[in-house]
Amino acid sequence: MIANLIKAELYKLVHNKALWILPLALVLFSSISIFSGTYDSAATAFEVMSEDSMSMLLGLSVFAAAIVAADFRNRSLTHYIAAGHSRASIVLVKFLMLMIGSTVTVFAYPIIGTVLTGFICGWGAPVGALFVTMATTLLKMLPLMLCLVSVFMVFDVVIPNIIGSIGASLVVLIAGVVFTNKTYGANPASLIRYSPVIQVSLAHDNAVGSAWGISIGIGIVLTLVCLAASLVVYCNREVK
Repeated sequence: MIANLIKAELYKLVHNKALWILPLALVLFSSISIFSGTYDSAATAFEVMSEDSMSMLLGLSVFAAAIVAADFRNRSLTHYIAAGHSRASIVLVKFLMLMIGSTVTVFAYPIIGTVLTGFICGWGAPVGALFVTMATTLLKMLPLMLCLVSVFMVFDVVIPNIIGSIGASLVVLIAGVVFTNKTYGANPASLIRYSPVIQVSLAHDNAVGSAWGISIGIGIVLTLVCLAASLVVYCNREVK
């Protein structure tokens, strides 16, 4: 039965405008830098965009609310329960859709922005080598970004209101990023370097190493905790 649930949610995801609007909106925002001359080449543009995890996470917090909190708010998931699907399976499938949609954004935003910059400003590096760098960097970033996005899932379930969940997500996101970056800037050798927030911004320059691996481990624990919290909240919520 869960296969039917996944199929139905995939259909909703593909037809959700937020999935396609978000990457384009981020590219539009970055185009200010492209046309103002801030980026002198595609290589520079990709380096800047891949290190700017804040913009991507801000966009993903809105995306999470659009596909998760919106459904919990309007109770459109209750027909799944009526059809015999467990609440746990509903949360797990919504989490899966959030991960898939977030993956699209993590890849589409820097790729589209970099290619656009390349055609306008030049590539700044051999195209083949640039695309290899893009692929390796994004693959290093992706698991860390998805771990961070899992935090938004909790707020979308706990606060089934789009504005409320976005607000809570943004407060936690901004506070977390500011704190980790400030702490890391003051002492790069501190334990904060293992934070997914720090490692995702270093993905462009750093090779996969022990710090990245430890950060992945921390991210997995964070994801499991957030998923468990979402399951507990929704499984104990009264259906009206």
